[in-house]
Amino acid sequence: MFSVSFYTMGCNVNVAESEKLRAMFVENGFLAAEGDQADVIVINSCSVTSTADKGARQLLARLREKNALAVIALVGCVGELVEKNGDKAIPGADILLGSDKFGLIDRVKTLLAEKKTKGGANAAPLAPGARCYIQIQNGCDRFCSYCIVPHLRGGPVSTPLSVIRRELVARAAQGCIEVVLSGVNLALYEDGENTLIDVLRAADEVSGIGRIRLSSLEPGVMSDAFIKGLPDICKLCPHFHISLQSGCDETLRTMNRGYGIKDYLNMLDKLRAAIPGVAVTTDVIVGFPGERDDQFRDSCRGIVRCLFDDVHIFKYSKREGTVAADMPEHVTEHKKTLRAAQLQGIKQQARYRFLHSVVGKTAEVLFLNERAPDVFEGAMPHNADVCVTSSAPLKNSLCNVMIDAVNENGDALIGRIVDEHH
Repeated sequence: MFSVSFYTMGCNVNVAESEKLRAMFVENGFLAAEGDQADVIVINSCSVTSTADKGARQLLARLREKNALAVIALVGCVGELVEKNGDKAIPGADILLGSDKFGLIDRVKTLLAEKKTKGGANAAPLAPGARCYIQIQNGCDRFCSYCIVPHLRGGPVSTPLSVIRRELVARAAQGCIEVVLSGVNLALYEDGENTLIDVLRAADEVSGIGRIRLSSLEPGVMSDAFIKGLPDICKLCPHFHISLQSGCDETLRTMNRGYGIKDYLNMLDKLRAAIPGVAVTTDVIVGFPGERDDQFRDSCRGIVRCLFDDVHIFKYSKREGTVAADMPEHVTEHKKTLRAAQLQGIKQQARYRFLHSVVGKTAEVLFLNERAPDVFEGAMPHNADVCVTSSAPLKNSLCNVMIDAVNENGDALIGRIVDEHH
């Protein structure tokens, strides 16, 4: 019996797709494994930035060096980009696939029949975790001027609600406690009759699912009607990651984002009124082509006004084939680094404010990892990491935790068990 392992890069959509691929391999008789010594190694790649593209290629080279006999497949956005450039192969990869990654198993079986492979000593049975990812949407047609994704994944496609409902029931039966609904652009979910709020309602009704989380959102999904329906979703985690990208109106227009900072602030006001105590995090790009010093200062002021609970900072990365790649006045790498460092101060203040606001409170924590012997790490509904020391096994359990302190690094919480749910 052959073993298969996965290396997943990039967004939650890739995480969901890797889980689906892994399940398909197991259904076809493969053993789920971890690490670089499996018979089949799948790299589910990301190409949203040049750094991510380079990282996938470097990982491929390292894995090939460590396991010369494995069948290695590079799938996803890097594969799609290579194919669009007219290439049919990439050094080190036995299989190269783009968005058609779900045809992978047949390709693997053919190669395994021809290729001498190793025994797969590290193979282990598939163990579903307490958190699972379900992809409900793919593709985008918004064409933000910096983004290569619509060129790689194509237009929006949504999974029918009936199919999503069946998968939710199946995941609950496997022991999934928290489901993360993911998509390239969840704002575009529409299956003919249903929108994203209908998917949330359906997930809320599934017995066994204890928490529902949404992956990254575009502001366009946060309509008045959508926000009005959120408080009725009892299992919904009160955390929303809503991409801003810039706090400056001029830059947002150049990015083709379709909203201004006042629109975004108005949306936040409505969301916070509907769900008191909600956590909101965001993505911001620094050094977009043509971004002047005064525009960067405007962006910082806009970000501060949003009162985010965390800010993910990205330096602009040029992607050939996008509108932004051909724009004049590209910002130097040195200046992008300086601006990212300045924005890091705003991020740290935001995270400090949020983490200290929950100290002394009790929170429901889903434990996902054992970081060290008897030290377990989990996530609050607000998506903050919590560490607890316990002699009892906590992984894949849902517990009430008293939050006692913020850790020394200032990036996670320390707590103690009050009681255990599951």
